[in-house]
Amino acid sequence: MTENSKLKTQNSRLLSLDVMRGATVAAMTLVNNPGDWGHIYAPLEHSAWNGCTPTDLIFPFFLFMVGVSTVFAMETKAADPANHSKMIWSSLRRMLVLIVISWGIQLFYHHAEGLGHLRLPGVLPRIGLVFFFM
Repeated sequence: MTENSKLKTQNSRLLSLDVMRGATVAAMTLVNNPGDWGHIYAPLEHSAWNGCTPTDLIFPFFLFMVGVSTVFAMETKAADPANHSKMIWSSLRRMLVLIVISWGIQLFYHHAEGLGHLRLPGVLPRIGLVFFFM
């Protein structure tokens, strides 16, 4: 067994993707908790419609990571045509779970406000939809 194949079997995670995931979660935490909401550092705010700040890149980074992760996770399963219907049902289930988790969290924290304040196209439902239709 060569040293390269030994390393690949021991650690099948993509280090660069893990670093990007960690940096994106750290940036998301910073953006969601900037300290004093009355005095926010400009790059930590969403831009006007005609601009872009680092805050506006967090969601696209998550979608990019979902895409890259999906390619590596499905690599071996997609080779066998017998797995295709199982993969579709699994993807559909994951999409529905993400949507239900998002709505459940919203209902838990905003239950007093009623269903009128439920944000249907939240972040997790969008990630679930992108995952399924990818």
